[in-house]
Amino acid sequence: MEPSTSSKATNEVALTFTHTLNGVVTMAVVLQCVYVFTCFADGGSLLTDPRLIANMQSATYTAFAVLVVIGIEMLCFRQPAGKTFWERYKDTPAMYLAIAIVFAHMLGFGAYGLVSLVLARNTLDPADGTDQLPKAMKEAIDVAYWPHVIGMGLCMLATVLQFVPQVRQWDNYSFHKLNGWLIVVAGTIGVLASFVINSLELFLPMRYGSRNTSPHFWMESLDFFVAGVGALTSSTLGAYYAVKRDIPRHAAWMHRLVAWWMSASAARIYFIPLFVPISTYLGLQYANWVEAWISLVVPLVIVELWIQFSGRFEALESGEEGNKPKDVDSEDVKLKTPGVKNYGATT
Repeated sequence: MEPSTSSKATNEVALTFTHTLNGVVTMAVVLQCVYVFTCFADGGSLLTDPRLIANMQSATYTAFAVLVVIGIEMLCFRQPAGKTFWERYKDTPAMYLAIAIVFAHMLGFGAYGLVSLVLARNTLDPADGTDQLPKAMKEAIDVAYWPHVIGMGLCMLATVLQFVPQVRQWDNYSFHKLNGWLIVVAGTIGVLASFVINSLELFLPMRYGSRNTSPHFWMESLDFFVAGVGALTSSTLGAYYAVKRDIPRHAAWMHRLVAWWMSASAARIYFIPLFVPISTYLGLQYANWVEAWISLVVPLVIVELWIQFSGRFEALESGEEGNKPKDVDSEDVKLKTPGVKNYGATT
């Protein structure tokens, strides 16, 4: 049964209002994320700067409020006839809001890189304690900082553009391809520089109340290396499958890359709200590394569930929605094992 003209008009008004509301909400979250990283780049410590502590607490309240808004919008605008999550919710305002919030966090990290450049100085958190290191090691960290923050800042900003359909499909995906290679190259430089920084920080006598002989110290350090290896793996496989024109696997690995980037932002934006209860109930030595691992694992789990169960990648596999360049043969975008959801396989 066709909906009446009045119900169509009502639905259009509701959609317009909801998209406008979502735009305001998204801009508020973007500004909040940018503010966190601007204060951080201005020399503030996540542990002691009142500006950062207050804003991180506010960011957590906002995050829960936005989740409620997304849930309500999913109920109001879902397509009941859809068989998969993607078919039911792909064109709803909730989907656009969820994606926008993810990328708001990345824009914040991009601002961190820009502010660091403007200030022209190393803006690692003072609480990291790198001043305790011998002079030569401290100077090496200062040198490695710049390729790290510039590379990661470029990656964060460029990644946002990859997921905007109008940008992705522009000029038969020409910009999408160039921007993708920028992400791979800049991200590799940024991660390798972080390996240098994190390796040298292993020589710190103490960090966040834990001596370098403590398992707490090494659990935090391990988090950084796991994140770096995961990001390099995802970007390399994403590029490999792009060259092979296996679009579903390419997209799956680039989504995983987003999760790794997201964890880098989440670890800072939600530091205090996680740090306080963990330190209260488990102790100060647990707080930093448990917070870091929560920020790492949660985005990865959410993205992996999305890849495996949303139906988004089956849509890519069938070549829906103009997701393949004009010069790609229809068989090139299909998985080598049709009917099997094996988007993590490397062969």
